[in-house]
Amino acid sequence: MSKKKIKVEFWRKVKYYAEVEVSQENFELLQDADGDDIQQYLREEGKLSANPVYEILQDYAKEENECDWEGEFEDFEIMNNDE
Repeated sequence: MSKKKIKVEFWRKVKYYAEVEVSQENFELLQDADGDDIQQYLREEGKLSANPVYEILQDYAKEENECDWEGEFEDFEIMNNDE
């Protein structure tokens, strides 16, 4: 039986857990965002700017801080098919 080599793309939601030390200013930013979805960029006055909360959390979005994930894979797509 011959095998085909293809590229695929999919994702799964991952939950992270970390104990962190932050400045008072960053604590207040995180506290204000508690319960929100955190976008990578903010749109202010028609311009995109980096979201400081996202930048804080990005440092902790590492494999060693993964604590749970959804069981299903989402948005599966074959990226190429050589047939």
